[in-house]
Order: sequence, then structure tokens, then C-alpha cells
Amino acid sequence: MSSPSGQLPCVATTVDMASHDGQKVEATGIYWAIPAPRKGPAVAGERKTHAVLELDDGKRVYLEAFGVEQAIRSEDELRRFDGHRVTIVGVAHMIMPSPREGLVAPCLSEVESIVEADLRGSETPKQV
Repeated sequence: MSSPSGQLPCVATTVDMASHDGQKVEATGIYWAIPAPRKGPAVAGERKTHAVLELDDGKRVYLEAFGVEQAIRSEDELRRFDGHRVTIVGVAHMIMPSPREGLVAPCLSEVESIVEADLRGSETPKQV
């Protein structure tokens, strides 16, 4: 499926993500701020520095691969979008490319923009 603008494929589910693996896409879902992923149990109150996009089928997609500077999201971005439905332009990966050992999990890399999904037509996307 193509985006409303007809330029990029739309990703809203895991099936969409797999269909467009390695391609630049518009992915839509719920943005969640999360602590940096690590081995072991979660620590209550841990600072949130990373983000995931929860697709319509519940699959969580990380924003950027671990080990790259861009994986650490700005405090402004985390506050602005946490819990909001957003559309993100980036490259879809079913298995996270990582310069070092990382999760076997999907991610969006080379994130270009994030905008609240309900405001797509009325707001300039936030460039990241």
C-alpha cells in the first residue's frame, strides 16, 4: 500500500514491515518513550532515552539501531510524541542492523521525520 501522497509505501503492521524490508517507508503507529534496552529485568523509574513505534498489530519497532548515536532520542521528541499516534519516515528493517551485538528486532533507521498522524496535513513534520 502507498502513502496518501503516493510517494512512499505505508507500514502499519508487521506484514507491511516485512513486505518493505530495506525500503524507505511511512510507518504509522503509537510512539512510546522507553529506557535503553538492556539485559536483565527492567528498573522502575529508569530514564527514558529511546523510542519504539507500536504498529497496529502490537509489534514494537525500535527507532534506529542500537549502538548508533541517533538511537538516543531528544528529550523534546520523547516528551512531545510519547503515547501519540505518529507517522515516521525512515528505512524499514525486520532485523535491526547494528554495528555491534544488538537485538534481533525490527527497527526504522535513517529516520527523517516524525509527525503526529492526525496533524499530517496541517503541520510541518519535525525533522530529526
